[in-house]
Amino acid sequence: MADQNNRKGKDLLIGVLVGGMIGAAAAMLLAPKSGRELRRSLSESYQTVLKKTQELARNMGEYSETLTERVKDIASQVKEEVETLKGQVQRAAADAAQDVHRAVDYVKDEAAAVTDRVKEQTKHT
Repeated sequence: MADQNNRKGKDLLIGVLVGGMIGAAAAMLLAPKSGRELRRSLSESYQTVLKKTQELARNMGEYSETLTERVKDIASQVKEEVETLKGQVQRAAADAAQDVHRAVDYVKDEAAAVTDRVKEQTKHT
């Protein structure tokens, strides 16, 4: 998901750059100005687009860092919760195994008692 957001951010940056350059070029070329004025205007527009692009790139970098930290925090929380649940499941499984062993021992004892009673009854008959 972070990769998809990063790609969208790059696409946005490219779109802003291309759109800005096309708009600036069209405005400069269509405006009636002398060659010197046109060059100065293009230079100023280039500087403006450059500054905005650098600002946008910086903002995207900061956003990317923030997003990365948030993902790390969430991953850490999930890991802790999984470890906690793992411990609970292991304890529950150990308790269940112990209960099964007790039940098996009880059934063995009861079966032995019944076998002894049957043997006693068959001796008396």
